[in-house]
Amino acid sequence: MLPTDMELRDVLVIEDNLEMRGLYKEFFAEEKDYQVEIVNNASDGARKLVNKGFNLIILDLVMEKVSGESFCEFLREQEDFSRIPILMISVVESQKLQEMSEKYGVSFLQKPITKDTLMEKLSRVI
Repeated sequence: MLPTDMELRDVLVIEDNLEMRGLYKEFFAEEKDYQVEIVNNASDGARKLVNKGFNLIILDLVMEKVSGESFCEFLREQEDFSRIPILMISVVESQKLQEMSEKYGVSFLQKPITKDTLMEKLSRVI
């Protein structure tokens, strides 16, 4: 049975790497209970957040211009966005990700990721 619009999980993916954006498209292509929008930088992510409510943000840590950590800090300071769950994904060592998890209240996955590990983590975060 397909979920209704109210049951869809709206996910915003902010990832600057073209190959990773393609991988996310592939991962979510057959996932009927997720409605996913993918952008390539924090500025575009901020614009999307202002215009639409999301149940989760998947955020790359290492990006040009505005880092994932800076954007995460910005989100946690904004009343409208402070409670949105964030899944931080990066190649950075797990100790750094663990520190960010504690500081900002985010979940994390270390690259490389598989569809199975991503979907399992999403089911626990949302």
